[in-house]
Amino acid sequence: MKPAFKLILLTCATSLAFSLQARDNPFQSNLNQRDFIDMQDKKPKPFLDSINVKLPSTARELDSIIINYKNIDGSTSTKTIKLDASLDWHYPVRISQDEAIKDIHKRYFNLYKFDFYILKNSIEILSPLKLQRSFLLASPMRIVMDYKRDSKDEFSSSLQTHLQYFSTVSVETHEKFYRVILTLDGQYKHKVTANGNTYKITLQ
Repeated sequence: MKPAFKLILLTCATSLAFSLQARDNPFQSNLNQRDFIDMQDKKPKPFLDSINVKLPSTARELDSIIINYKNIDGSTSTKTIKLDASLDWHYPVRISQDEAIKDIHKRYFNLYKFDFYILKNSIEILSPLKLQRSFLLASPMRIVMDYKRDSKDEFSSSLQTHLQYFSTVSVETHEKFYRVILTLDGQYKHKVTANGNTYKITLQ
């Protein structure tokens, strides 16, 4: 009988949480911040690049991989991936996220009176209009920003970015304001900084 080998892999914990900075923050969230863990003072851990796992010469089959990971609320969970595959112990088993981080994506575009610039996990929004309020919506997660309407012009457009992090950017016209909607591809902690008429949102 071939000996089976079970590989237990402890991944880099990805601690993600939605929050808005309390100081110097132009955004006011409608979310109850007590529902989230305050991690603003903690630096995000580096992304997983790749690791090679060298197995002993007795290994002949890879039975499963067990991944222990940390959730957005700080709790830990386990995911077991059943493989049941033969292996050659001479070659290491590689765990990689190379494709996810090897390219730095840049996207510039304009929707009405809003200029957008996406750089990987951040987006900058430049507009002459005054930001009135912002809030978060769930399912899917969206960052919503309302800008004061200064004309009778009506505009409505939505752009699929085909990028990670910010999957869709939309602008809508309401009676007294223009609404910018940033649809995210998952749950993230995010930080907002302002520089004049430019707001930069960075996801972590």
